[in-house]
Amino acid sequence: MSQDELTLVCEGEPRGRDTRWLALALGHLALAESFEPAGRVRVVPSGSKADLCATVRGMREYLRTRRVYAIRDRDFLRTELLAKDESAGVYSFERHSIESYVVEPSVLEAVFGVSGIEDKLSALAERRFWPDVGRGVLEHFAWELRRDRPSLGGEAPASEADVVSLVTAKIESFRAQVAVKPLDAPALVGAFARDMRMSPLWTRVHGKDLMNAVEKELRDAGHNAADLESRVFKWCSQNSPPGPFVAEVKRLLVTLLGLP
Repeated sequence: MSQDELTLVCEGEPRGRDTRWLALALGHLALAESFEPAGRVRVVPSGSKADLCATVRGMREYLRTRRVYAIRDRDFLRTELLAKDESAGVYSFERHSIESYVVEPSVLEAVFGVSGIEDKLSALAERRFWPDVGRGVLEHFAWELRRDRPSLGGEAPASEADVVSLVTAKIESFRAQVAVKPLDAPALVGAFARDMRMSPLWTRVHGKDLMNAVEKELRDAGHNAADLESRVFKWCSQNSPPGPFVAEVKRLLVTLLGLP
């Protein structure tokens, strides 16, 4: 790779949703004409978001450059934890996911010739609110557990019997720690509920599920909304990507490149 090139790792497959939308935002219809660094970004799909930190670390070592970063869905990450992986080169969208930008009201209204989409999005998001708060709390708790997952540490078992004994002890110790791990469920639920309402709720609930709900609403109203994402992508390819998504990609590049 050239010295000026920046590699941006994203979730999904080579022709997956994240790759296509990022390429569109970086392309000639959007950022490339007005923001020169966008033309030097190479988008690389990771296939999985299981450990983007490890992917970035491995690619930096292989390419012998630190100009490798990852962008991931925010999911239900609370505002106070948005920067938790930035030191490892992994950054999060401000909205829940790519789909949360696909359902931009002005774009949907242009594509389908309808009005009042934001009110519809808000109503659909309210229906999702408490289930998604619950999902967010449980995902957070699971993340906390993964941070303390059992490991061999510096121990080196020398036989099968040693492995069985060591693993059994590690697992029993981990289970004991989990059993006494404090969980203030009311406080966590309240924290997630407040945080999700810091932005328009339709940008913070589960983006893919919300997009599917919008698609159903439009179909029920008599619109040809089958495969909504593909229709929106085609329209954006011929016109321009959602403004907030382009602005978000530019914000991330400015941060990664250390620009003022």
